[in-house]
Amino acid sequence: MESVSYLCSVICFQKFNYKISELILLFVKKSDGEGADFYCLGEVQILPDSMRQAYMPKSNEPVVHFTYRFQHQVEDALYRYLVGE
Repeated sequence: MESVSYLCSVICFQKFNYKISELILLFVKKSDGEGADFYCLGEVQILPDSMRQAYMPKSNEPVVHFTYRFQHQVEDALYRYLVGE
């Protein structure tokens, strides 16, 4: 499976009324902007040695980069739809 870049949104917790959790679900949106739908690709974990701090080029705001590992394989049909195969 090739690597594909998407606009990603990670749902970790809400600002109010939340529980501390290690559950991270990865949601993606097709890069072509088709519709407003997001698709849940499943549970992921952050690889601990992959975290590094950087700064946004224009605003100089701090940001953290990291790499995910999927807990389960993404369904083939969903993957093909998202990459346009």
